[in-house]
Amino acid sequence: MRSASNAIVPSGWKRAAFAGTEGLTRSWTPTPKTPRKGPEGCPDAALDPCNRAERPRLDRQPIASLAAVRESDPGDTARRHPLTQLSVVVPTRDTRDLTLACLASLEASDRDGIDLVVIDDGSSDGTSDAVGRLYPAARVVRLEESAGFTVAANRGLATARGEIVLLLNSDTEVDTGALDVLCRAFDRDPGLGIAGAALRYPGGTPQWSGAEEPTLLWFWLKSSGLASTLARLPLYRRWREGRLSTQVHWVSGAAMAIRRQVLDDVGPFDERFELYAQDLDLCVAARAKGWRVAILPGVGVVHHQGATVTRQSGERVTGRQDLDRMGEDLLRWARKHHGAGWAERAARAMISGMRWRLVARRLASPFVARARRRSWQRERPLYEAAVSRLQGELGRTGNRSRTT
Repeated sequence: MRSASNAIVPSGWKRAAFAGTEGLTRSWTPTPKTPRKGPEGCPDAALDPCNRAERPRLDRQPIASLAAVRESDPGDTARRHPLTQLSVVVPTRDTRDLTLACLASLEASDRDGIDLVVIDDGSSDGTSDAVGRLYPAARVVRLEESAGFTVAANRGLATARGEIVLLLNSDTEVDTGALDVLCRAFDRDPGLGIAGAALRYPGGTPQWSGAEEPTLLWFWLKSSGLASTLARLPLYRRWREGRLSTQVHWVSGAAMAIRRQVLDDVGPFDERFELYAQDLDLCVAARAKGWRVAILPGVGVVHHQGATVTRQSGERVTGRQDLDRMGEDLLRWARKHHGAGWAERAARAMISGMRWRLVARRLASPFVARARRRSWQRERPLYEAAVSRLQGELGRTGNRSRTT
């Protein structure tokens, strides 16, 4: 991780002194742009929603703070301003350097007219100050106390002005040109309600980006670790990619673009989901309303998976995931969409999968590297505790069903 003094410096910025400390200030040298020819799907440049020559630079205009706007009018922010084509919402908590890297990638995309919203979920690392200094046109909304990812994301969705709202984790970086591809995809397909990016790890390895709606087998495979093992096999990956193509039932919320009408139809994220499954829940609801959900291969995004979760959950994290919150949120989704009986079977599948994982690791320990063995030893109590909690949840569910 880079220190604050070596934080990401986007093109167009120069170093300067702020009150005796090193900071950054913007140095604009605008150059005339030649109007582009309309891209594929937008034959007339004047009608192209991605045509930069026809759109004002909203990200270079000073914008009043959200608090001032709400004091003058308590209604929905989006109703009070003309919609732009694209809003980008970045919830963040104590991930200053990652957030700056994310915003730098948006700057490098050279996409005009972005409505940029950063929701600081009670950070203590100076994220708001850094973003406000480096990106003065970004609308920074600071929550004094952490409310959790889902609440922060909903605050961003309510604040955004775009017809399309791209929700980005703060530990992501967007490829150059990806935002234009995203806008064109929504413009070409009026039935596209939610689109996910083609995620990859920093080293270039493809990352899980979307799938079919979870089944009981999915709960077992995820809990046992076999899903991750299979994903590393090239033949299985190609089979999955060919089977799913770009049509999926849900996409990762790490980089999820949502049409505003979808939010009007099915509402924002369900805030009962603390950290996981809010993306799954929203996608399932959108598909039930007839909207299409897809992965856009041309929208590439690097995802430092687990970086934000690690900062929020600390020692509870294993395999880049918070087992406590993941189990709770997945079972909450199962009860909401399939009922208590199905959720109980899903819990049993998770318990069985975690037990299988622990047994498999014990058998494989003599044959793996020492570093991996130590990692497994550290994670074992976390999985055992997760199994105990799921068993406790099953006991409470059983007692409730007997008393009703």
